[in-house]
Order: sequence, then structure tokens, then C-alpha cells
Amino acid sequence: MPGVDLAARVGDGSYVELRIAESAAPGVFRAEVRRPKPSLFVLGVEETEEGVEAWVLPSGAFERFAFGNVLELDEPSDEPLRERLAVYRNRWSLIADYAKYRTTLNDPVALRVQLSLG
Repeated sequence: MPGVDLAARVGDGSYVELRIAESAAPGVFRAEVRRPKPSLFVLGVEETEEGVEAWVLPSGAFERFAFGNVLELDEPSDEPLRERLAVYRNRWSLIADYAKYRTTLNDPVALRVQLSLG
């Protein structure tokens, strides 16, 4: 599968595809997403003062907020993407419970609402 580093079986028996993003700098992830699809996730890993953080980004959200296959979490400076996309930080449940979150994955606001409702 071109563009896929790993496929994982999730709770309902279906598969999701995972693409590991290259870390170009702290908070900067580079990944080629030719065609986003609901079951494709881009994983970005960064080391922070608090430890290691994983950004579990649906490919549609990655493509929406990235510029030229590069996602810079600390840009723009007036409203950094890091804050806007925080719902994806260390959110492994999006993969494990993929079927539950599939409809809201690409919209960080809708996903935040769904997560708060349980």
C-alpha cells in the first residue's frame, strides 16, 4: 500500500491505515497525503518538556491544516494550530474506537463535543 506505513485492526474488526510523519522540527510534521480517506491517520511524534506526545491526526484534518504536506503546530502565531488541534494529542482512542468517531474525525470542534458527551 503506497503511502501507508502500518495497518492496524481496530475494535470492530475493520482496519485503519497509519502514516508516520517525519518530524522536521519541534511541532513540524511532514507527510505526503495524496488522497485523504477516513481510515487513514497521520501520526506525528514530538518530544516536549513533559515527555513524548503523539498527534493522531486523521488524514482529512492533516490535509486541511497542512500547507504543502507540512503541518506546523505553532503557526499561525495569532491562533496556533497546536491549540486548535489539541483534541488529537495522544488520542489513541480515535484508532482503537474508529467506528465510534468516524463521522466527526476531521472536524476538531465536532470531535471535541463528541468526546465530551462520552
